[in-house]
Amino acid sequence: MNIERHILLLFLATAMMITSGCQGKSHDAQSTPTPSMDLNHPAPPSDKESQATITKPQRPKFDEVWHSISDESVDAYHAALDVLIQTADNQMSSSVRLQNGTRLGDWFLLKVAPAIQIPGETSARESFVIDMKNKIVIGRDGWISTMPFFEDYVERATTNPALRTPEFVLKLAQLSAAVAAEAMECFVPTPGENLPDGIEAPRLTLSPPSFKLVWFSRNQATPPTYVRFELERVNGLTLHAEIVDIPWPMRVVP
Repeated sequence: MNIERHILLLFLATAMMITSGCQGKSHDAQSTPTPSMDLNHPAPPSDKESQATITKPQRPKFDEVWHSISDESVDAYHAALDVLIQTADNQMSSSVRLQNGTRLGDWFLLKVAPAIQIPGETSARESFVIDMKNKIVIGRDGWISTMPFFEDYVERATTNPALRTPEFVLKLAQLSAAVAAEAMECFVPTPGENLPDGIEAPRLTLSPPSFKLVWFSRNQATPPTYVRFELERVNGLTLHAEIVDIPWPMRVVP
């Protein structure tokens, strides 16, 4: 009888523990409401989100006239040079001097001497594109950083013929050549110069939102070597470069 009573009491105690445990879980669930999303009053951003908002690049100003270091204050160009030197390898930038500079709004194109080394690049450079709105030196093949420039250009050039003149296109080619790690000088034929077939001044084909920019470089060897560059925008920017195959002696066109 005592054994049966002991078993009964043990059974009742176990049942009470199970019931108490279930009630405790139910109480916890009820005291922790499911979070909801208020689209009209969103939650404040986290520290990481706030930092991303603060550091998000601003849209550089795009002008429709190229300015030169020779026709305006040099202070802006030296400020751009300071940004370049701070980005460069300090051991190679102590003797850097500014040789030439042009700008289109916040976009600066600088030529420096001697050539300087940028961390992460395999060789020294002499021509640089700098986004002064965000204090960014655009590295070799840094085409993603130039997207705002070319987007603004296509939008403006569609309705403004002044942005499609040979002089303006030459500046586009010089800027593009600097990003492609060449000197900013692009080959421009002189009148009456005997050239291989297909070698020409920088040329732009515009069909918004796409464009194709073609330019050439030439070295001082004998015979000279020509390199053809083609920068095309379709879904993104694509650069193609190839050495022009020229038979020597060059065929003379009558």
